[in-house]
Amino acid sequence: MTCPGNVSFSHFLVIPRVTVTGANAISSPITYGFPSITNFLGMMWALQRKVSSAGLSDVTFHGVGVVCHAFRLHAARFWGGSGVGMVNTFSQTRNPLNSRGQVAPIIEEGRINLNVSFVFSVNCPRWSLAPASTVKSDLSIILHTLMTLRAASGILDQDPSISPVQREPWLLGNTPNIESEFMETRFSLLPGFSLVSRHDALIERLRHLRSTSMVEANLMDALVSFCRHEWSYNQHAGEWERTSPISDGWLVPMPVGYVGISDLSGPGDIPESRDNSVPHHFVESIYSVGEWVSPHRISSPVDLIWHADRGQSGIYRCLNSYSANRIHEDD
Repeated sequence: MTCPGNVSFSHFLVIPRVTVTGANAISSPITYGFPSITNFLGMMWALQRKVSSAGLSDVTFHGVGVVCHAFRLHAARFWGGSGVGMVNTFSQTRNPLNSRGQVAPIIEEGRINLNVSFVFSVNCPRWSLAPASTVKSDLSIILHTLMTLRAASGILDQDPSISPVQREPWLLGNTPNIESEFMETRFSLLPGFSLVSRHDALIERLRHLRSTSMVEANLMDALVSFCRHEWSYNQHAGEWERTSPISDGWLVPMPVGYVGISDLSGPGDIPESRDNSVPHHFVESIYSVGEWVSPHRISSPVDLIWHADRGQSGIYRCLNSYSANRIHEDD
């Protein structure tokens, strides 16, 4: 199995059944729904800093996977008229009156409620030799620290509808027997689906478009083809037929990071920036294709994990090894 980033870590930490209330549902300028995976990586880095401050300085986080069990988008459906059909629109909040007693402007935003489980790749060799009581105490500190953070601006809490035992964090050692151990425990993550990388499907779709009707197709054309269904009328058969390819799996377009669109500015060169101690880039989103996969169809927890990568100058990506391992297994 390919390990994300070739980074060594000792354990997989599973924090099950966390509710996220009011998370940002606008994941990029052109996509909405489940929050961008960059939000959860940011949450992981914040957790790393908080855990270190709490005395667990030997616990380091390297990546995160998210299994979604349920969601509720804050949106309403209405009739958009003939030729448009039913349309979704985000539900908005009414802000209090401003200092002048006037109605505050409504800033459009999208929110979503989630029920998820987090799978972190963690390095802490001490846990392999420590007593069970010590490990349980450490996991309790990590859990309570996580509950003080936010994920994609959403408020975190434990799911009150399940028993306290089902809400307890648990560990899997990153040993040579990890696959067999995961096969016995992965059903605890059901029912749910995890978002994994299928960049290979995007490349394959581009090849398909170029070999058929769109010789000059680019990656954006391939990405858009996952978002729409195209139909044409067959006069000989007297019926409508689908002409767009049928995807093998629950494939969706997704943002996977950022690319710089300007030169890297030095620390403090940009006025009123949030942090004057670090360099800055003006960036745009990078897109790829992901697939929602049930955990019982994943053979290793490695395939759940997303990690940050800066392979090229000005490109900041989230990488996941599911595609590479999937191709390897198919071969």
